[in-house]
Amino acid sequence: MVNERICAAVTDSGLKQKYIAANIGMSEPTFSAVLAGKRKIDVDEFFRLSQVLKMTPSELYHYPCKQEAM
Repeated sequence: MVNERICAAVTDSGLKQKYIAANIGMSEPTFSAVLAGKRKIDVDEFFRLSQVLKMTPSELYHYPCKQEAM
C-alpha cells in the first residue's frame, strides 16, 4: 500500500513528522492519519511530500516498504 511506502520513506529520511507535515501544508495529526492508512493522500500532497523527502514522486511511489524486504 502507498501509506506503507510513505511510512518507510519518512522513517528512513530521519526527518520529524512535524517538520514534514508543516512543509507539505498538513497538520501533524492529519499526516499521522496518512501514515497510519486512515486518510488518503491526494496527488498534490504526494508531490509536495516527495519534494520534502528529496525524491521524485516515482521514487516515493516505488519506495520499498518493510514488508517487501522480508
